[in-house]
Amino acid sequence: LRILAVTNGERVSSLPDTPTIAEAGNLPGYSASAWFGLYAPAGLSDEARTALEQAMKKIMSSEDIALAFKKLGVEPGNLAGAPFKAFVESEITKWGKVVESAKTAEK
Repeated sequence: LRILAVTNGERVSSLPDTPTIAEAGNLPGYSASAWFGLYAPAGLSDEARTALEQAMKKIMSSEDIALAFKKLGVEPGNLAGAPFKAFVESEITKWGKVVESAKTAEK
């Protein structure tokens, strides 16, 4: 089995010599990756939100967690607050266009 490229926007640390699809396919800006987020209920107090963010940052910076993710070939992220919200909104926009394009192609 030969890995030709990764779909992430950046090369992954577990496969440093493997190009991204953007690099290998000359497709600037191409990026498709799975991601996970932790959400809290609306109206959560700032104090509780801050405590939750700090706890998650501590967990995600743990060497054990980093090793577990690396074994899976996963690059952990650390977005929180407004940057995470902006990322989610950009993903909704990007994949919404893909869905609409697929609907148009079906007709």
